[in-house]
Amino acid sequence: MGSISMILSVGCGCMSVSTLAFLAMAQESTKRFNYVAALVTAIAATAYCSMAFGLGVEEVDGRNIYYMRYVDWFFTTPLLLLDLALLAGSDFWDTFYIIGMDAIMVLAGALACFCPAGKWPLFTIGMVVFVLFLQKLFTGTSASAQKLGGEVYKKFTTVATISMGIWWVYPVLFILCEGTNFLPEEMEVLTYAIIDVIAKCGMGFLLLGNHSVLEAANKEPLLGK
Repeated sequence: MGSISMILSVGCGCMSVSTLAFLAMAQESTKRFNYVAALVTAIAATAYCSMAFGLGVEEVDGRNIYYMRYVDWFFTTPLLLLDLALLAGSDFWDTFYIIGMDAIMVLAGALACFCPAGKWPLFTIGMVVFVLFLQKLFTGTSASAQKLGGEVYKKFTTVATISMGIWWVYPVLFILCEGTNFLPEEMEVLTYAIIDVIAKCGMGFLLLGNHSVLEAANKEPLLGK
């Protein structure tokens, strides 16, 4: 097994173990948070497994593009945002907005990989959309969390701030990897895998770590009002 395949296999293992842990941590009163977090890592585990066996990879302009990671992100990043929205008791339409904008951001990044002539305009569209949904996340969604009390608001602010800080690493990696071919392929795969594990597994454990806070948040109806 090559080094790249080994890295991807380890990533698959981390996602798989986290999925089982999130399900084992589930309690009846707050299981929706666990189920969403488990779906995130289960989808990521499947994507990493496929890439480890050479699926979801295509050469473009002499460089391998791991497009399966964009398929992964198209499903998992909205789910990560959904868990934050559930924690905050967010308004349905605010949640719809941030999830929709996130999907556009991921789509723009994927298209940028396969369209060398339009790479940077598409990347720019993705970044503008990223900023727009961050603005809504830290205003409308954050305001909903604040109404649920100090502990829920503190948990939301902590998880959202750290998660979105990690998400800012992805466009930097795009510039260094798919954008300019500055990083070699093995370093690209390793770096993306590390960030993915932190963003999905690490943030999942951080979100689910305090059951009493989840119970307080769970008093809101599904997606609020």
